[in-house]
Amino acid sequence: MAWVATKLREIKRSIVTSEKTIAMQAHSVIKLWQAVSPPSAQTLMQNKGVCLQPSSNGDQFALLKLTRGQAFYAAKAVWARYFGQAAVVEILMYRAALTPFDVETVAYDAHLEYRIPALDLPRLSLGQVRSARVIGSVGGSTQLSGSRGLTEQTSIARLGRGLGSTVQAELLPNL
Repeated sequence: MAWVATKLREIKRSIVTSEKTIAMQAHSVIKLWQAVSPPSAQTLMQNKGVCLQPSSNGDQFALLKLTRGQAFYAAKAVWARYFGQAAVVEILMYRAALTPFDVETVAYDAHLEYRIPALDLPRLSLGQVRSARVIGSVGGSTQLSGSRGLTEQTSIARLGRGLGSTVQAELLPNL
């Protein structure tokens, strides 16, 4: 009888531990960044960041980068070439919302991203801790610098450094 009681306590502790782990994972957050075209940035700002957008209108996927620098590089290398300017969006979301998706490598091992089908973006948007926001932009006149990286200011957004490392973007009339 004592053996059964001991076994039941062990099972109960195991269940409690599992529940705590699941709860902790549900509240674990990740910060991601996305390079977007001006039309996608405008749509995101109009919906106040509530619904994530594809990288550009008509794209089948949203490419969510694990590093801010890779997002700014993609904005400059891809969208700024096509549109003359591009924006970078910061997304803070619960890790649990990303479990159906795999992290993929792009070009080299250290370049990682989530490739999210556009059809899944409304559902994934529900997993945001706070609404997505444009944190910066790049344009045709922005230069790459080996020591500074990408300059994060163009006519899409005027950036003002807040306290700490917070970057705030405000809309300008051209959007």
